[in-house]
Amino acid sequence: MKNIKFLSTIIILVTGVIFFACSNNEAQDTIFNDVSNIKNTTIPLDMGGLKFGSIVLPKGTISKISQNGSRLDFKLPKNYIYAATDEKGQVFFADSGSYTCTSNCSGGCDVVKLGDVVGCSACPEGSTDPCTGKRGLNSFQKNNLYSHQIGDGNNGGLINLESGISFITTKKKLNRYVPNLEVLTKHPKIKSEFDNFFNKIWKNKLPTKKNSKEVLVDVYGKTISLLIPIETYQSSKVQFIGGKISCNCSSGSSGCTLKAIKKGFVTVGHTCVAGSCNSCTMSW
Repeated sequence: MKNIKFLSTIIILVTGVIFFACSNNEAQDTIFNDVSNIKNTTIPLDMGGLKFGSIVLPKGTISKISQNGSRLDFKLPKNYIYAATDEKGQVFFADSGSYTCTSNCSGGCDVVKLGDVVGCSACPEGSTDPCTGKRGLNSFQKNNLYSHQIGDGNNGGLINLESGISFITTKKKLNRYVPNLEVLTKHPKIKSEFDNFFNKIWKNKLPTKKNSKEVLVDVYGKTISLLIPIETYQSSKVQFIGGKISCNCSSGSSGCTLKAIKKGFVTVGHTCVAGSCNSCTMSW
């Protein structure tokens, strides 16, 4: 019989016993006392759908387990990257991550999963040795391509580099795992596309209260508002923002504040800055 220690959010099992863990980026311990009825705690080759810290990994995230089972390395699909800010507020990008379970005991302390959460199996029953899980450098990181890994930093999230930028024409489910607009537009490709998108609409002009309408735009999965020319609005089926915009945090700690998007000194739209909020949504 093994104990299981886990990261992430509240885990509710069919046995009716409830165990608690924190859903931040630090390794937190939750002990599960009986896994004899769990058929498969093996980390799958494709980790799509599993939780790692505050994000859910996309389909095509490939895992690699060390021979003794104590270390998990994983790499995002080709079209995905992780983006966040470091302690100095600088944006960084990563495409891989790892999780290592460490203990002096034998016969336990392997990387495992329970449901959609990654964690560690504990030492055998009766052992006094602790089993500790933490992130660290991994074998997918080569040539110092990235100095950080998935789960590090603040305001982090996943970017699908194939998503693009488009007007929102119908109601859509917001993507809670996308980083803030400020983080998104630090990526050269996304910044260039956002500037081109705006300039194509306005053709070197700037919006005013009289010549524009505020509509919803999808920027690589992040929903923002943007002022567009009235004639563009009248000739399309874009989602018009009729009421006052607000930002609401439904999961996590403080944050999720409304911030103006500027072009020079001119406000051209609005975005919600998540901060410490895990689920930050824009309402109107």
